[in-house]
Amino acid sequence: MVNRIRYFVGMEKQLEIAGHRVLIRYKRVKHINMRLQATPQGGLVSISAPRRVTMREIAAFLAEKTAWIEKKHGAIGGPCAESVKLPGGGFASAMG
Repeated sequence: MVNRIRYFVGMEKQLEIAGHRVLIRYKRVKHINMRLQATPQGGLVSISAPRRVTMREIAAFLAEKTAWIEKKHGAIGGPCAESVKLPGGGFASAMG
């Protein structure tokens, strides 16, 4: 009998934590990684986390990084920014 390692593909959740839209992806990484993505609806906090990390740990990580998220959210054009549709289907944030 052959031993097979099964990997969980597509383990991701999208939810709202502390007023921020958060996309959590469980991957084969060592540490929690966070990036902020501009979307037509505002900023999306994207988190890559090891499979062993609990939601409580992710919420604590977000609480620790709230100031950074708020600062960057304003820089990329938060809720006050207008989204402009680009040819080809993409979006860009336009301030003012």
